[in-house]
Amino acid sequence: MTVTVVSVAAVGATRAYFTSTVTSEGNTFSTGTIVLTDETETGAWNTVFNNIKPGDRVRKWVTIKNGGSLDIDYLTLKAVNVDDTNSLGQHLFDNVTISATGRVGSNDPAYFTDDWHNPPIVSAWMNGADMLDNSYYRAPAGVIHPGESYTMSFDFIFPTTLGNEWQNITATLDLEFTGEQVH
Repeated sequence: MTVTVVSVAAVGATRAYFTSTVTSEGNTFSTGTIVLTDETETGAWNTVFNNIKPGDRVRKWVTIKNGGSLDIDYLTLKAVNVDDTNSLGQHLFDNVTISATGRVGSNDPAYFTDDWHNPPIVSAWMNGADMLDNSYYRAPAGVIHPGESYTMSFDFIFPTTLGNEWQNITATLDLEFTGEQVH
């Protein structure tokens, strides 16, 4: 019995099967890019507003271009490098309100915040707001395709409730835009 089992195993081990191999050559994987560039007419995102008084509305224009190879459908904005310290112990950006409009392409309709007539305060709104998303806009701005620009205007509104104690107060912030690919 043992000799039979060993003989069968030996015969099975010597069996051969025909095979063939082919190689699929030249498979290349290349990642896309997300590249935001400042296309603002002045070429600078920084703006200085001087001699602002209660009741003023000042506008900041920003144009962002998708210089990469991938579509962008999330464009977030947040305030960074904020310096809002003053002798009052209160923050100017907790009092100033903001409204925003945006447009992808010169022929597209403008999109604007739902809160246009009741704008939020700067310090609350600019904390990762998605500039292309429907939650901030009456209609979503959609996608910024490679080579397209997205133009936004930001209206900073200084309330009439700011009294004399707010004279000669300065506050600064940088606007940081982050583009994210379509997923």
